[in-house]
Amino acid sequence: MRSNPKPNEGLFYINTIRCSNLSQSDTSPDGQKAVNDAWSLSEGMVFVDDFFAEGVSGSQTFNREDIEALLSRKRERNDFNAIVVFELSRLTRGGTRHGLSVEDRLRKAGIRLLSSTDNIPDGPEGDLIKSVKHYANQLQARSISLAAARGLAQSLEKDQRPGASRTPYGFDRLYRGPDGKPRMLTRWDGRTQIWFKPDGDGKPLEEVGRAHKPPRREPNAKFDGKRRQRFRGYKKQEDEVSELVLGSQDRQAAVALMFTAYDLWGWGYDRVTRELRDKGIPAPEGGRWTIGTVVKMLANPIYLGIEVRHRYTNALYHKLSPEQPIPVHIDQDQLAAEGRRQVPRVERPRDEWKLVDKPSLKDMLPASVRPLTMARILKKLDTDRPPHPRQGKSVECDEPLRHKHTDSPFLLTRQLHSAQTGKPMRGDTVHKKLKSGPRQYRYYFDGSAATFAERGLLIRRVPAEPLEQAVVGVLRNLLVDLDDLDERIANAISNVDQVTDHGQEREALQAERSTLVARLRDAYRLLGGISDELADELNRDSERIQAIDRQLASLEAPTKSSLDPTATANAVRELIASLNPDADLPNAIMKQLIAAMLSDMTIDLETFEVSFTVIIPPLATEDDDNTANEDIADSNPAVRLASRLPSPLRGETNRSDSLRIANYRCQHRLEGRRHCFTCRRTSKAA
Repeated sequence: MRSNPKPNEGLFYINTIRCSNLSQSDTSPDGQKAVNDAWSLSEGMVFVDDFFAEGVSGSQTFNREDIEALLSRKRERNDFNAIVVFELSRLTRGGTRHGLSVEDRLRKAGIRLLSSTDNIPDGPEGDLIKSVKHYANQLQARSISLAAARGLAQSLEKDQRPGASRTPYGFDRLYRGPDGKPRMLTRWDGRTQIWFKPDGDGKPLEEVGRAHKPPRREPNAKFDGKRRQRFRGYKKQEDEVSELVLGSQDRQAAVALMFTAYDLWGWGYDRVTRELRDKGIPAPEGGRWTIGTVVKMLANPIYLGIEVRHRYTNALYHKLSPEQPIPVHIDQDQLAAEGRRQVPRVERPRDEWKLVDKPSLKDMLPASVRPLTMARILKKLDTDRPPHPRQGKSVECDEPLRHKHTDSPFLLTRQLHSAQTGKPMRGDTVHKKLKSGPRQYRYYFDGSAATFAERGLLIRRVPAEPLEQAVVGVLRNLLVDLDDLDERIANAISNVDQVTDHGQEREALQAERSTLVARLRDAYRLLGGISDELADELNRDSERIQAIDRQLASLEAPTKSSLDPTATANAVRELIASLNPDADLPNAIMKQLIAAMLSDMTIDLETFEVSFTVIIPPLATEDDDNTANEDIADSNPAVRLASRLPSPLRGETNRSDSLRIANYRCQHRLEGRRHCFTCRRTSKAA
């Protein structure tokens, strides 16, 4: 019997080997494994498996699939009870909080964390040493980030490398030595990098090698801990500089076709994409062209010979800057809650961009297309250009913004919502070829309802014509039959306050007031004693300030509307009486009337039951100030339509508080199918 057994003897361990950069995967993992195995053998531990986390950043705490994979293996197979790392930085560089929380999770799962080189004792002293080491490892990661950002910024300022980390489509990357002579030319052909020996005598390029990118990892594939295949492309030497040059003729022709079709011929993104596919031109990575790829390429100013630097960043600690790296703060807990796999790339403020002219790249586009492309792209790069309205910011222009589908035939757009998803339903037009000739059908479509297919909901489209006729008919009958409609409308108009814009006059008064206030403040602060003349002048300034305050208050006070309540009420009644989907009223006016009078419109896609609220102006009260009378039950402007449906629209099967338009629910059930073929055809036609 041994007197002094080793504390780790008999443990079943897994080598956990991590390196954040795949360029280190040739030496770093093998060196870690050799040290770990030697130390574990001396401790009397039993080897189980090697777990490789190559290309995994230790600074990112929100996407540690390797740790989750170890815990999952422990739960499923339970074939180990310890993991061995070269040092604690090989586990994480996320700081003290992340390091201790990871070790706590491992300990609760029955896994001991051991280091082969840190020599950390057990007990409270060991916990203190681990905290200090986790803190030091995070500081080291920040210092590495600072040095890397400073070096990259300096190389950009010296034009020793292009701003793009990936070679754009249609270009090659040329590497030059310190004497300026070309050494190597790399070209991408799909997912293959071809190396050419450049020759300045105009001879054809001589291929000297190629490297293939390994297949991509599936987006939802589980982390397996196996060694990854490294891409061994051309490695830039320390004394070399790189630059972009024009690429192969076929790729230049493809780029010229794209910009000519879009800027000169007026083609759209979809048509350009289909043209590239039909011609058999390979995409940047060798697959099929997508609209997203075409959109990004057509907006890239590099094809004009303009390089935009410092436009995007996905930095974790420091982002590039011409002067010095700028520290950034990333809330990794928020990224973990959002399920992010990497730090999102964001666009930096426009005052941080730097545009660099590259004369050698200006011959990519034809001369007839280049001015059109330059006007389009430089307009987007203009620092004074207002932001897009979809970003939630206003755009200063002479004409007000309006919806691009204002004149569409769909009257209930932005009003009708799906009861299942709560999302607004959009218009959808279907063209069908029938024996009697082509015919057009209009539907309201909810694209989000596909998630309810597992519950048996196959109907996602609602016929537009019967729905619009029923809703507009109910609205017309309800409002026209209202005896006191004129009185309600007149009362609502008379209570509307009309505010006149006095912008310039208000600004002038405010500027004068600020000047007078500053004079008074300076006089009382600087003068110990004042003369009678100065006292009179200061009194006049004070009186003028009071007069300006009264004038500003009068400008802010609203005035009553100049509209004639009776005439306006009659005009509104005529419009309501003419409510009809087939009327000659413009669709914009019809939509405005429906938007003003209807709200909370929802439709159940399983039963086709529609429910909405009609907004009716309140009656005038007997009070002089026209305040709401709580004793009048009809003063509430929101009246549920469901309780006031005309009797012709009520059916034997529709006694609920909603309007039933149609019913296409399947009445047949077949073994192994949710719905029969006939009902599926019926629901599709609906």
